[in-house]
Amino acid sequence: MPELSQLVCDRLSADTIGWLTTVSPSGRPSPRPIWFLWDGDRCVIYSQPEAAKLKHIAANDRVSLHLNSDPDGGSVVVVAGRARVLPDAPTADRWPGLLDKYA
Repeated sequence: MPELSQLVCDRLSADTIGWLTTVSPSGRPSPRPIWFLWDGDRCVIYSQPEAAKLKHIAANDRVSLHLNSDPDGGSVVVVAGRARVLPDAPTADRWPGLLDKYA
């Protein structure tokens, strides 16, 4: 993954809502709002086990994360990458910083 600018890292750390776009089996982009935690290296996202986004990621790991713009339409952040489903990941309450971000 290319190195992210400090501005992008700051936004990933501070923003509370992002838009995760996955690709459905038919090839249609499927955006949805998410809560996430940027740990400096990756975005951590928790989901219900039966969520469509997990099925999409299992079939096609290419995703993008979009952060909302400022009120004037500037400061847009879009990060593209690959996602992994980690069925054995610790529960959200055991992931350092995740619950603190949304408390």
